[in-house]
Amino acid sequence: MKELKRFNEREDKALSKAYSILSNAGFDIEVIDGQMNVWYSRGEILMDYEEGMVIVPEEYMDEFEERQEEIG
Repeated sequence: MKELKRFNEREDKALSKAYSILSNAGFDIEVIDGQMNVWYSRGEILMDYEEGMVIVPEEYMDEFEERQEEIG
């Protein structure tokens, strides 16, 4: 069997590391047609105006939206 030729070994390693870190942390990952889709089944990944990217559980969604209205 021929060995896979790696065209950008640095990016391959980074992608593999990201996949490993996210899957070990409980994120769901799907790779289809050259795209890696990542989601978290126990909440939503959202952008907070002050904190940046955060995970918001469904039961706190109303509180999160109120916060965004207050600081936005």
